[in-house]
Amino acid sequence: MVVTSESVLSVQKQYCPECGEEIVAVKGYIPWCQACNWNLHPPHKDKNPTLFERYYLKIGNFAGEKLLHAVMTQPKSKPTSLGVIFAYLIAGAVHVTSVVVLACGIWLAIAGWGNFFFMAAALLCLIVAWVTRPRIGKMPKNTVSRAEFPTLYRIVDEVSEKMGAKRVDGITIDFAYNAAFGSYGLSRKNVIHLGVPLISVLKPEEFVALLAHELGHGVNGDSTRGVFVGTAIRTLLEWQYFIKPDQILERNGSLVELAMVPVNLLLLLLSKGIEGIVFVLAHLLWQNKQRAEYLADALAAQVGGLQAKLSLLEKLHLEHIFAFAMQRILTGGATGSAAEEIRSQFGQIPASEIERVRRLEQSADVRLDSTHPPTAYRIQYLRSRGDTAPAYQISTEDQMLLDKEWRQLEEKTETRFIRYYRDHSYLLY
Repeated sequence: MVVTSESVLSVQKQYCPECGEEIVAVKGYIPWCQACNWNLHPPHKDKNPTLFERYYLKIGNFAGEKLLHAVMTQPKSKPTSLGVIFAYLIAGAVHVTSVVVLACGIWLAIAGWGNFFFMAAALLCLIVAWVTRPRIGKMPKNTVSRAEFPTLYRIVDEVSEKMGAKRVDGITIDFAYNAAFGSYGLSRKNVIHLGVPLISVLKPEEFVALLAHELGHGVNGDSTRGVFVGTAIRTLLEWQYFIKPDQILERNGSLVELAMVPVNLLLLLLSKGIEGIVFVLAHLLWQNKQRAEYLADALAAQVGGLQAKLSLLEKLHLEHIFAFAMQRILTGGATGSAAEEIRSQFGQIPASEIERVRRLEQSADVRLDSTHPPTAYRIQYLRSRGDTAPAYQISTEDQMLLDKEWRQLEEKTETRFIRYYRDHSYLLY
């Protein structure tokens, strides 16, 4: 990433409505005041977090700083606690309930065969059991092969070995400005997901830090990623969505709808009970998951180096630069390939925008998503561990081979990449 001086960009001078200081607004970037931080963090789009994620945010806002001090004083402790044991007990109760609902449906169908009311009740139980069934997830179909991407897989394997992590069973490619780690199937096969636009703008050391962070989720004891607790959470969210009525009584409702009011009230009460269980689970698992994120950060700094990890965090907060590049691509304002346009935009970010993002990173209410600690806390935690040299670096030869593989992938997927954002343009705003 190259920081560009405003002197070579299209700028417009204006005055801050808060303090009256002069602002140098660069065309295409958010105008803000460096004197008083006006418009530092403008309103952003609602990403529609789930009920579980909303509870995470509430708990994090209340107890985040306390946990930060705890992980800084006990940096090597793994995220295990009595709360996790209770979470497993609740998850077990959820799974038992799912089995009971299924068993009731089967029993009602057999015992009341031919009876309309029994059969209707059996059908309802079976539908609920099917809709809210635990989903262990299938291996993603967009997995790239080792034969086609030997260098990419070798680098991922070498990073895994440095961390003492299990080798991944697959690498998937998608079009998000993100990366992720997941486990699938009963055997919990590990897969790392790499977003084309993000990987295309990372430096080699940032890429290593990214891999180490994501692979770290396979070794850091995050209970929500396990099949037992993870599927229970998803089942609860399905129950809550399935049971909660849209409204108690429609305006100008019919007599039938009026008669359904007691039923809707009962369903609303049940859904609130499920929300309460979700809140308890979120409270029990929050500390575990946040510690897991801090540990993944520590592993990333250990393998990729502290500066690479800090640089990666900064780049992850530059998703709006990618969105701007995609808008230019979709409106015909770009020259060259999509990947070239994205890299070009990241190569000419003005110094004022970099400063804005760095100030944002120091804000306690800014985080990459609802399940992550505030970025300011993550930076503070990483710096408290001291500067670390990278334990693994990509060789010059491997970097050339990786660049070749990745450029071929960019060319191969460009049409689908552009079509995806043309069909999902709301993701860019």
